[in-house]
Amino acid sequence: EKGKGKGKGKGKDKGKMMDTGDESPSMEGWPYAEYPENAIKGHHMYTCLQTWAVSGDSKVIRFALPEGVKTLGNFGAPSCIKAKQEIGGHLLDKSYCPVSHPDVEGYVDLLVKRYEPTPGSGMSDFLCSRQPGDQVPIMVKPPRKLGKSLYFANRFKEMVMIGSGTGVAPLIQMGQVIFDDPLEKTKVTFITGQRSEGDMLLQDRIDEWVKQKPHQFSSHVTLSRPANAESWKMCGGTIGRIDAAFLKARMPAPAAGSGARLWCRWFP
Repeated sequence: EKGKGKGKGKGKDKGKMMDTGDESPSMEGWPYAEYPENAIKGHHMYTCLQTWAVSGDSKVIRFALPEGVKTLGNFGAPSCIKAKQEIGGHLLDKSYCPVSHPDVEGYVDLLVKRYEPTPGSGMSDFLCSRQPGDQVPIMVKPPRKLGKSLYFANRFKEMVMIGSGTGVAPLIQMGQVIFDDPLEKTKVTFITGQRSEGDMLLQDRIDEWVKQKPHQFSSHVTLSRPANAESWKMCGGTIGRIDAAFLKARMPAPAAGSGARLWCRWFP
C-alpha cells in the first residue's frame, strides 16, 4: 500500500505494484484501455460518507460519487482510482483499487491501511483521518485490461487470485463481480497472506462467497505471525509467507484452454 509523492522524502507509504498472468504467453501485465465514452475524467471532489475499521490499522472508506455520476460500472473490474492532496508542502497522489462492485450506485469503497507519515508521504494517514462530509480530490483511471482485453463474464474457466495486505483489494472487487453474476461459471481460488488473525482484511467477505458457492470459490490463508499458532493450525490455517512452495501446494492445475493468475504485492 504505497503512494507516490511529488516531493522529497521517502516512507513506507509508496506505490503498489500489481501484475497478472495466465497460461497464455500473450498476457501483458496491466495495460490500460481508452476511457469509456462519456466517462468521468480528471479529479473531482468525492465526499466521505462513512468509515469503518477492518483491522487495527486499516479502514474501509466510503465516498459518494460526484454529482451526475451514478456508478463506475463503465470502468469495469478491476478498476483503480487516484487520490490527490497537498500534505506538508508536498503534492501527493496515491492509487487504490476499490473494494465495492463497479455497478453499485452512488458510492465507491476504498480499503486503506494507515502508515505513519514521513516527509514526502502521508496520504494513507490523511485518508484514514477523513470524517463524514470531508472531501478529497479523486480521479478514476482508465479501465485496466487483463492481458489484451477487458474482463468479461466467463472469459476464463478459472482464476487464481493471490494477494497480501491491502493487496487483496483488486481481488475482492473481481471476486464480488464474479460472485454477483448468476451467469458466471469461473472458478476462483483466493490465496492470501496476512500477518495475524486480526489482519485478515475482508476475509469474512471471501469466506461468505466460499460458504454460499463452494463449487465455485475456494480460499487459502497463511499467517506469518499468528497470535495463537496452535489454534490457527487446528482450524486448518497455514503459518508462513506466500512463497513458491506454498503456491505449488495450493494452486489448482492449469485449466485446459483458459486460466488466469492474478496477483497483487511482491512476496519474499
